[in-house]
Amino acid sequence: MWKQNFGQNLMQYFSLFHQLEAATEAEVFEFVVNSHTQLGMWTEVGRICQESQKKVHDFFHNTWSKQFYDSYEPDLNDLYTQTTKLVGTQKPKVVVINQIVQKFVKANKDKRFHIISLRQKLNHHYDRQKGACEPLVVKNTNQTYSDAVDIAGQLSDLMKDK
Repeated sequence: MWKQNFGQNLMQYFSLFHQLEAATEAEVFEFVVNSHTQLGMWTEVGRICQESQKKVHDFFHNTWSKQFYDSYEPDLNDLYTQTTKLVGTQKPKVVVINQIVQKFVKANKDKRFHIISLRQKLNHHYDRQKGACEPLVVKNTNQTYSDAVDIAGQLSDLMKDK
């Protein structure tokens, strides 16, 4: 229930603690984004919502605030193509993702994107393209060489099915 009324609860916080009568949730969002908040804000918003500080903070940043950002979805296929082209290079993944995001943001200066979710999408795509699997760490030192060969064969068969 608190999530459905989150914007109203946030506006209530600002009217109580900042004497700011925001007309819209978008104004509250801009106020928070422009760092006009006080230490302990999320604790107070949590009290109003009857939820924990961490939950309301995370909900604000990961869910509620996304409505005020421009969508990058129309450009996602192009971004995926750029990511795929750079997967095979020797550049670390973080460098590849940063380059693509910076170039995209620079080309769209008139828009505001939720950069964290964009990075997450591109990271996920990068990993899928690379077939990123963490190397297996053998913890059982009693394992025989033939056991290891059997496991490697099974893993190879699994990877072929992808």
